Amino acid sequence: MSLVVTPKDQFQDMIRVLNTNVEGNVNIMYALTSIKGVGRRYANIVCKKADIDMTKRAGEFSAEELERIVEIIQNPLQYKIPQWFLNRQKDHTTGKYSQLVANGVDNSLREDIE
Repeated sequence: MSLVVTPKDQFQDMIRVLNTNVEGNVNIMYALTSIKGVGRRYANIVCKKADIDMTKRAGEFSAEELERIVEIIQNPLQYKIPQWFLNRQKDHTTGKYSQLVANGVDNSLREDIE
């Protein structure tokens, strides 16, 4: 494996994704796990659906690639992620399957308790 050096102006130390600060010097799959509601397995399948090189660091991605990742995280059923993989299966009020991330996890927990 050869050494790949990215220019300093293209690398970002911190990235803001879904209201969460994500470290830029960590591999993208593990960096996505800092977002609440995204685990290692879900981050792995999101990276595969987005055709992302998982050996790259999170700070090396362009804005377009990050937008594609966010789109897949927010709309997993449109990208053929199975329903059993989601963290909110068969919501008891709406009956829908969804993946809750960031503030949505806290909001749904508060609504369920009330």
